[in-house]
Amino acid sequence: MTHNIPDNRDLSCYHVTKHSWRGKYKRIFSIGTHGISTYEPSTLGLTNAWSYDQVVSLTLSKSSNISDKSQQTLSNSSPIAEFILTFRTKSKKNDTMRFSSEYRSDIITDALRFQTLFYHQQQSLNQPKIIQATKIHWSSQRTPVLLRIQSYCIEQIDATTNRYLCSYEYKDIEQLIPLTSEGDTTVRGFLIQDKYNARLHAFVTTETSTLFQNIIDLAHTNLGVQIRLSKKSYTLNDYSQLRFGPTYVSDEHLTSFAEFIVYKHSSRHADHVRRLLCLTETCLIERDPATYHICTLKPLNEIFGLVRHKDSLQEFTIEYIRNNPTRSKCKYTSTERDILLATLLDSVRSAGNNDCCVKTNLTDRGKRFSPFGHLVDDEVEIQHLKFLVQPPSGRLSSPQDSNNPSTSQGGVSFNEILKRFNANVPYSGLINAVSSEGLFAENREKLIHSALNTLLDTDTTNNVVDLEFIEDQYLAFRRLLASKAGFQAFTQLPKFRERIGTKIVRSLKLNDDQITYSALEVLNTLLQPMHLDYDLRQEQLNKSSILSTKKFLENLLDIFLKHVKQNTGSLIISSFLDFLTYTLCPPFSETTDGQHFDVLLELVSSNGRIFFKLFQHSSFTIVKGAGSIMKAIIEEGSSDIAAHMQDLALSEGALPVHLLRALFTASNDTRLVPLKYLSQQLLGLWSTGHPTTYGLLKRIFPLGLIAYLDSSEEPDKDFDSHLWVQFIYYALFIIIFQFGWACSQITHLAMINDLTHKDGERVALNSYRFAWTFISNIIVYTTASILLGFSSSHSESTITSADAPTFRTLTLIVIGVGLICMIIFHVVLKESKQITEETENCSVLLSTSSRRLKRMTWKSFLCEKEFYQCTVIWMCARVIFNITQTFLPLYTIDTIVTLNRIFVAIAPLCIYLSGLFASFPMRAINKRIGRNLTNNIGYGFTLVSMILFWFIFDLKSKVQIEIALISACVLLGIGTSTSSICSSALASDLIGLNTECGAFVYGIMSLTDKLTNGIIIVIIQQFNPCKLSSTRTCALYYRYIITFIPTGVSILAILMILSIWKTKIGTNRYEIIEEKQNDTEIKVAQKNEYNERSPLVD
Repeated sequence: MTHNIPDNRDLSCYHVTKHSWRGKYKRIFSIGTHGISTYEPSTLGLTNAWSYDQVVSLTLSKSSNISDKSQQTLSNSSPIAEFILTFRTKSKKNDTMRFSSEYRSDIITDALRFQTLFYHQQQSLNQPKIIQATKIHWSSQRTPVLLRIQSYCIEQIDATTNRYLCSYEYKDIEQLIPLTSEGDTTVRGFLIQDKYNARLHAFVTTETSTLFQNIIDLAHTNLGVQIRLSKKSYTLNDYSQLRFGPTYVSDEHLTSFAEFIVYKHSSRHADHVRRLLCLTETCLIERDPATYHICTLKPLNEIFGLVRHKDSLQEFTIEYIRNNPTRSKCKYTSTERDILLATLLDSVRSAGNNDCCVKTNLTDRGKRFSPFGHLVDDEVEIQHLKFLVQPPSGRLSSPQDSNNPSTSQGGVSFNEILKRFNANVPYSGLINAVSSEGLFAENREKLIHSALNTLLDTDTTNNVVDLEFIEDQYLAFRRLLASKAGFQAFTQLPKFRERIGTKIVRSLKLNDDQITYSALEVLNTLLQPMHLDYDLRQEQLNKSSILSTKKFLENLLDIFLKHVKQNTGSLIISSFLDFLTYTLCPPFSETTDGQHFDVLLELVSSNGRIFFKLFQHSSFTIVKGAGSIMKAIIEEGSSDIAAHMQDLALSEGALPVHLLRALFTASNDTRLVPLKYLSQQLLGLWSTGHPTTYGLLKRIFPLGLIAYLDSSEEPDKDFDSHLWVQFIYYALFIIIFQFGWACSQITHLAMINDLTHKDGERVALNSYRFAWTFISNIIVYTTASILLGFSSSHSESTITSADAPTFRTLTLIVIGVGLICMIIFHVVLKESKQITEETENCSVLLSTSSRRLKRMTWKSFLCEKEFYQCTVIWMCARVIFNITQTFLPLYTIDTIVTLNRIFVAIAPLCIYLSGLFASFPMRAINKRIGRNLTNNIGYGFTLVSMILFWFIFDLKSKVQIEIALISACVLLGIGTSTSSICSSALASDLIGLNTECGAFVYGIMSLTDKLTNGIIIVIIQQFNPCKLSSTRTCALYYRYIITFIPTGVSILAILMILSIWKTKIGTNRYEIIEEKQNDTEIKVAQKNEYNERSPLVD
């Protein structure tokens, strides 16, 4: 029974309690490659061993069917669950042993993986049930698979090759969820919900009738775990939304801040698969590079370790806390391996997982006495600490390192002890490092000191270079020094400081990246305590001891500079930046001695250019660390050092990089926000007192923004922070309105030249169009006058917020009337079916057969001087109309404060009424005295109205203000109506018979007038002095606006009209044609005879 099992290797071990006639005592229960073994915990000696052909079964104890620890929580306070090992004795009889453990389901699951090798009395084993199913892939593709229902798991088999893919162990399943279609209750398949983070795995199968109960019964009978059957069914849509669990569906968990191209080593594929390895705030995500679909998602707190393989410069493995062999680790290849590992390690620790570390060898689960996701017992930890001081006397069943001489003698080598210590003690330090109270309590501080001395006694760095052994030593040092007793030992334990210092110096001379990184990790542990309730004085003593030797610091800096220049050793660079952070950056620098601080700061600042190179590094972690060091150099260094760093920030191009990051970093990731703030602080440090940097910023930013930043004026107390939100909100409606208005306006104007080519008819159409425009405005202002006159308000002279319902009613009325008119136009009015404009043009040109009308393009119009002259005249007419209509209500309220508020509607109403009546005789007047003279007369009326607006108070003694205001509005209405109709007629003349570009001409003119109006109004509002306490200034300001701007624009329009007085607009667009073309065109014209007196519309 106690003989070793040949070639057996422990795969998983558990600290259990054995129940026998002698009582209860502890044992190490091991499941190996060829059998099951038990060890004495205090000696690691083999007590029992059974090859699998001797094992009959592992079953639950009938007297204890309590759910075990692994099914409840990660704490150490769960009930104990018993199980029974049945085996064959030498006398070929069955015998049993009873054990209990909080990890019962894990133990039985690990053992049942070898159940096909077990002894069976009838030499026959019930074959597992196999069902055909379809796996819904992450790419939404459906892959045919076979599901083999084992006694401990569901195995997924490739249906085409019959190859094992993965397994879903019952101990890791939370519940089974029926899968149905939308609007159908028929079960089409099922979902497996993971216990750890509720991830879902979807299968489509028709054999679900007995499958659910079969799985639930097997899990309960064999493992003692409860798998629930969900009463609520899911659809495929539910599955796609909750595939990775409800916790990880938000953008916070799925938005990556760093991405790396890797090649995944997978047993499911013949070749390595290309993947995007993405880091988010909480998760490590694999994505497909082609589609960016998520392949797998693993929370960062599930990562156990990072393995940096020595035999390949690009390979690494990520170990997870899962106990499932197919999910416990993933191997990758990357050309940026060290950069990826440095970034990933920082992310894992930032997520709160401090037990993760980087090493060169995979963790041997057979050397650990509990699952990866659970802490070992206090007894196990203390026992392994004792093993470092006094090696165990037992003889292990599992083979050890063949290179170690003690292995051949059957004992436990010190290398094996180190590996077991590192496998069982967390990287963040001993869990129970403080001595407990009691008379016979063990002095754990003394044990830790003894273990540290033993590690130094076994140091072979200067003799036989065993890199793996040296790395294991540093990993053990890190675990011991992370405790309070280990942290204090650096200065309190005799000769420990000198001995470990010598070891580190020798290790650094080996020029091995992993050894250098491990040594730096130990130094960082001595600089900054990793335990709670630490002593600042002890931290200060440790720093003084480490920083006291300048040559040692220079050697460290040389190693750092070498890797930065060669762009290698990202892990070393990251660790050394941590070293500098703990010594130079606040708040850690508060415990650094002033003299040592100055020496180290001088060494670092003398190589400041190197730190600027790190700002271009691919690792987010290194960029963040370099920024922190740069901030410390400038803030804590002398003025000369600060000036030198400011010059380097420009010469090395770091300032634009940090400027971009400071302004445009828009991520909710908590690790990016500190980097953004750091960039903002660096920009301030680099620009303060540096004229060159400040001059560059003045050229980058608008002068208005610079003036605002330099301004010492405080904002108004009544400033509303939501004004910009309101502005954007209402601006959207204005944009939509202007878009619709431009579409309808330009289309209607372009129709004028399509309807007729006669000059008089075009003027008439423009007159009718403006007449109806005035009628629509009259309806609006008449309605407004009625509503304001009959509404109840506290003020009769001003408009307040109490009048908001009145204007809402007015808006609804306007929309309703406009909708009715639009329906009439588009439904009732029929388009003419007359011949096209090309035939009309031919008939007009019959008398001059030697020339024809020249085809015009938009480029041709841009080359004509008259185009710009007509555009300016059009613009002036619209500016006068819009400015007066915009500021006339303000002029009425603020300038003429004595009037009733109803004049806010009456004044514009008078303008539109007078404009309406003035539009009727426009055709006759234009025909009688000409277009240009009529236009100038219109601007004359406008100038006269401006005079009345200015002198309205001077005429108060002779004429009532109401009459003077109405008179000025009537004159203004006549002037604006005349100028608007004539400017539109000029635009029609400019287009002439070239209707192919009519919409372009009207579009450009409309765009010009809108831009001009917008610019003028923005300027007016920019210099607006109106405030609640300055009504006199406000009254005078609007008086200036309503008179001077229209006056100046009217004079400009008159001058422009005079410049085209003798020009025949749109008549010089003919080209000479050949005789053959003449004959052909005459025949076409005779065939398509056109009557100019035919009606415009059918």
